[in-house]
Amino acid sequence: MGYRDRSIYILSAPASITYRDELDVHLTVLEKDRGIKVLRPSGPGDTEIQPIEFVESADIVVVLLDADLVARYGQELDRAKERRTHDHLHLIWVRTRPVVYDLAFVSLPKDKERTLAHYSPTPRGDVYCDVVHGVCDLIDRERPSESSVDCALPNALYAQDDGDPRAQASTSKDLPTHNPEKRESREAIMIEASHSVRERDMIRLNINGDRFRVLGQIAWGWELRWRAWDTALRRSVIIGAPTEDIDPRSKEVLISRLLAWSALPKDPFARVIQEPREERGCHYIVEDLEGDLQQLILKDSIEQEAILPLLCRLASLVSDLHEKHKLVHGGLEPRSVLIGAQGKVKLGILDPLLGAALEVEPISTRVTISPYEAPERGEVEFDRNPRPYHLDVFSLGMIALFALGRKNPRARNADEVDRLISALHCHDLVKDVLRTAVSPILTQRYPNATGFLKALVAAYGASRTHAFVEWRDIPDGKFEMGTSDDGVRPHWAPIRTVEVRAFKMARYPVTQGLYAKVMLHNPSQWPQNRNAPVNCVSFHDALEFCNRLSMLENLAPVYRFEANKILCDWRSDGYRLPTEAEWEFAARGRDSRRFPWGDELRPMDVCWNGDGNSTGESNRRGPWSVGERELASPFGVQELIGNVWEWCWDFFAYPKDLPGGLDPTGPSQPSPIPENLESRGTAFRMLRGGSWTDHDPLWLRAYARLPDDESARDANIGFRVVRGAKPHIDAAPPGAREKAM
Repeated sequence: MGYRDRSIYILSAPASITYRDELDVHLTVLEKDRGIKVLRPSGPGDTEIQPIEFVESADIVVVLLDADLVARYGQELDRAKERRTHDHLHLIWVRTRPVVYDLAFVSLPKDKERTLAHYSPTPRGDVYCDVVHGVCDLIDRERPSESSVDCALPNALYAQDDGDPRAQASTSKDLPTHNPEKRESREAIMIEASHSVRERDMIRLNINGDRFRVLGQIAWGWELRWRAWDTALRRSVIIGAPTEDIDPRSKEVLISRLLAWSALPKDPFARVIQEPREERGCHYIVEDLEGDLQQLILKDSIEQEAILPLLCRLASLVSDLHEKHKLVHGGLEPRSVLIGAQGKVKLGILDPLLGAALEVEPISTRVTISPYEAPERGEVEFDRNPRPYHLDVFSLGMIALFALGRKNPRARNADEVDRLISALHCHDLVKDVLRTAVSPILTQRYPNATGFLKALVAAYGASRTHAFVEWRDIPDGKFEMGTSDDGVRPHWAPIRTVEVRAFKMARYPVTQGLYAKVMLHNPSQWPQNRNAPVNCVSFHDALEFCNRLSMLENLAPVYRFEANKILCDWRSDGYRLPTEAEWEFAARGRDSRRFPWGDELRPMDVCWNGDGNSTGESNRRGPWSVGERELASPFGVQELIGNVWEWCWDFFAYPKDLPGGLDPTGPSQPSPIPENLESRGTAFRMLRGGSWTDHDPLWLRAYARLPDDESARDANIGFRVVRGAKPHIDAAPPGAREKAM
């Protein structure tokens, strides 16, 4: 039984609504971080009219037992006990108030006679935390013989009323016992609980309790961390702080490492919102993204074919941390890999006590040991060179094992890890890379993340059964760019002679399936058709895709982002966008035809809703799948016209201001935009090819040009990629410019 697709329901009466809401906070964190679904009524009335349906469908039912529940929901209680016997339903009982009810089928300790109602809110949080740990215990027991056993929790949960004559204290040899010490070996599934931040901690750390709503604790030991809601920023944040008894040396290391982290660029590293200061109790605050790798994997939110590209992206970020910033993360695990909007991947906050607390505390006495921590972690001397980058390499290997296997690795020795790797459904070359990364012998492990990245990319490339892109070769050639036709837009004319050196262009636009594999999400307005061109992508989204795909092919990325500049390295053979000249030559050929297939429009063969199109405007909504029409350019390139507009590299400019010659790349600075267009705040780039939304047949001509804002993400905009180094272009290329802010 795994986490994914499991559901929990809290069966409670109105008299226990306070306890239900308090427990629900803890289960919400369980739901977010572990992929377990919490069944909740959609409205207040549903609490009384639909509980039987939840009892019928849930995998685990938490019963908040009191007299009100027995009186109102006797049928639901009986059904829950029946399902426990026959349908393997798991039950967790919490007695909120003294009540006479037969619980003979569970073991009830007698040494504590207090019910949940006797506790103040803070100790109640301890009980709720134990409920959550009980859920983990139930799900972790995967043997069928244990599937119908209820969870035995700490004494407070089964507190009995002295006057309950029907209470039975029978025991069962099959009933598992709760062992608090087992939490130390279960960090990979440790559940956050909001009781962990006491009022005195908020005062000691000088944390504004009115501003931050603590959601749960996510780290223990010498350094504590909590996830909280920042009411001022209206976003989730991570609050971290040392414990009171931390030694001065460790506190000094904590502050210095966090200050080093705060100096890193905010992308792709988690931003430090507030640095640690002595006068503020040494607590710090960092950003928290929408989701982390652990919750997304356990919820099946990332497709299997996207896992290896994601792991390559993660290794690239850690490589930058090692090579550029000379930092060891030290705390890499799935929860520290943050994934936000548009599939953006960031590294969560590093372990600020690496090499500090461990110097005064042997690893054998630490509170928890994560399966993602290297076995030698407690023996490293962090402040000495060479830096212990091998710690992060081990963590990367174990994260890959988790992501590919879709469950938290429990192995704590080399033989168990090797068995888990052998059981993965991936290519043997990838398995070999993971074995090297997690080797207990340091001389056999990759020395840093760069070595791991290169090996993983090579293994991924060798394991793929087909290429990412189907290419068409475009030869050297000259052609007449632009038009002299009557009635065209002023920025389509006049004609100028252009020469293009050979390059390769993708046969089709980038599809939704390929984009999702590389970028981890599909932004398209119609995401169901993975073979249709991706749409709703900006110019910058297209550049990021090109760089990531280059990395997956072990090619040098073409684009470089420096402060407020975008630089294009024309000497690189990586993936890039075509220039306008390349796009138009690939579409029109040497004879400068109006359409890729000739000089006459054939409406039935383009994805277009224009007037006179016999497919009819009402019958065509959205891009069509690539390859459905056979019409191609003179060089075999398809879907160039009428499906989606395609981004090109060039800034907007009028042709009269543009030179011809060899491989023009557009102006070095953006030109003023046409009067009829409105800027969204950034520069204008060029789109080519027309789309399914255009009603005027002129827009489907291969010389048609459409300027649009770089930030535009519309349902009729996509792109295609090219490859081909252009070493003859100036190394400081036109197009490097300062972005309009």
